[in-house]
Amino acid sequence: MIAIQRPLTRLAAAVSIAIGLGLTAVAAAQESGDNIVLEAVEAAKKLESLTAKVKLTGAGGFKDFVPTADGSIRLLKTEPSEDDHAWVNRVDADYVHKKGEETQSVTAIRTPLIFAYVDHEKKAVIERDRDNKQSVFASVIDLLALPEMTAPDPYRRELREGESWTNLGRETVNGVECDVVEVRYDMTKGSSNAAQITRTPGAKFYFGVNDRIPRRIERITDEGMISFTIILDLEDVKVNPEIDPDSLEIATPDGYSRTISAKRTSADGVKKIAIPEPQRAPAVDAGTREMDPTEVKLPAHGFELVDGEGTPVTLDSLEGNVAVLYFWGTWCVPCKEFSPLVSNLAETFADQPVKVFGLPVRERSEDAVRSAMSKYKHTLLLDPSDRAIGCDATARAYKVRRYPTIYVIGAKSEIVSVRYPESGVAPSDIFADIENTIREYLSAMD
Repeated sequence: MIAIQRPLTRLAAAVSIAIGLGLTAVAAAQESGDNIVLEAVEAAKKLESLTAKVKLTGAGGFKDFVPTADGSIRLLKTEPSEDDHAWVNRVDADYVHKKGEETQSVTAIRTPLIFAYVDHEKKAVIERDRDNKQSVFASVIDLLALPEMTAPDPYRRELREGESWTNLGRETVNGVECDVVEVRYDMTKGSSNAAQITRTPGAKFYFGVNDRIPRRIERITDEGMISFTIILDLEDVKVNPEIDPDSLEIATPDGYSRTISAKRTSADGVKKIAIPEPQRAPAVDAGTREMDPTEVKLPAHGFELVDGEGTPVTLDSLEGNVAVLYFWGTWCVPCKEFSPLVSNLAETFADQPVKVFGLPVRERSEDAVRSAMSKYKHTLLLDPSDRAIGCDATARAYKVRRYPTIYVIGAKSEIVSVRYPESGVAPSDIFADIENTIREYLSAMD
């Protein structure tokens, strides 16, 4: 399969491939690996709990220096903290830091506020703030407890720092049929202070075909003379099982002390950690449809951009108008079908209080962006303060995960509608719904 490249930095190579295989074949190949990752993001967002047996092994020339482990994980989503962390991750495993060292028994937990573990050598339970990295057991949680999936933004690095997403086909892993996607990362992006496990130059994800939960993750380092892979296998995976929050707590064993240097979630913290209540979807009365999040009229996120002529455009300046924000990219295959429809939308409402904007994302060439937009009627927006050419920061603020994504913002800066490509739904039908939504809103304004 052919890897997706975002931004498209190897244009000449892509053109050569297109000539050899035909543009349609290239587009289908480019789309597949990325779509699988996006489906995994959606699956992670819907996940409320997970249990699994886990095994950590190594491969490659330096595999003897790779940690190994065998145990279990229990993951439970709770009410998010101020930093949007919402998962309680508990690990129970036998762990060896590298070949030849003694096996350590690991009992560790990370909540939205606290990281805690049992130190058998000191006969103590240690509680620290959740991001404290002083113990090797913090790395064990990073290795075993699916941090890619349970972060506030699932698969954040795969989406924002990925250079290519290659669909390698299907393979049965631990008894489950999986789609295999290899991600190669742009190592110039992201924080150099990030955990080492998140800074590998590549990874392979084996996503379950039916649930998009990984059954294996291979974190790959293959730079220069150093070559090794850290392999996490998951077996007996249970999706959304009932987990008693009390079962995740780490009580103080008899004869052990407890050292606390962390924020507390309740006064009952001397003998055990207080786990927040699980986060559950709001109940829906029988016979009624599921709640639409746009019905609560959430406020849109502010932005300070400029149009193609350099004129400032802010969310505040658009009050009193309906604003359509179209997040797109020159690299985005579906956008080639959506962009003309966005342009038609701008023409349809040209004499009404409706402003239609195109916000490019993950771009490196302003000339390419301007050239792509020159044939359309909607207004180009750019971010003068961002290092990127396009509106990447605004896309992150609006939590855009699929491309294209279309936001309709109301006259009082409230989110009215959010749409993106849907399987089995023609783009023309999506825009017919968007147009109808705008007309109904304008009618209510009158």
